[in-house]
Order: sequence, then structure tokens, then C-alpha cells
Amino acid sequence: MALYGRQHRRVREVWAKRVALGNVACVRCGDLIHPSEPWDLGHVDGTAREYAGAEHRYCNRAAGARLARRRRGRRSRPW
Repeated sequence: MALYGRQHRRVREVWAKRVALGNVACVRCGDLIHPSEPWDLGHVDGTAREYAGAEHRYCNRAAGARLARRRRGRRSRPW
């Protein structure tokens, strides 16, 4: 079974077409996402169902790690 449902797959499909053109900026860092780069469909921070847009995989997962550390009461790193 897929981790994300039908809605997520549909939204990601729309973004995939845009990313493939090479003119989509990461919503986290603002740099362009190269079509061959791994990317994630990022969520608005603190939500599970609201999508922010395409993000570099590193940017998305680093933000998730920072959020998890804050929730556990640890200080987030400045980068």
C-alpha cells in the first residue's frame, strides 16, 4: 500500500510536469529544482494535508527533522 493516497499522487503528478520543465523553484530555499534532481511535494509546516509545493528532497526532509527536534524540545540547528 502506498504511503500517500490518491489526492497526494494527483497533486504530485501536476507538480511533476512543472518540475520536468526545469523552471520550478523550491518553496523552501528558492533555488530551481533541476528536472533530474530528487524532489518532494512539501507540506505547509504544521499541516498534514495542505501542500506548499515542490521542494528539493534535502530541503523538505531537513525541515521535517528540524520540526521533529522542536517537538521533542531540542534546539534546532541554524542552517
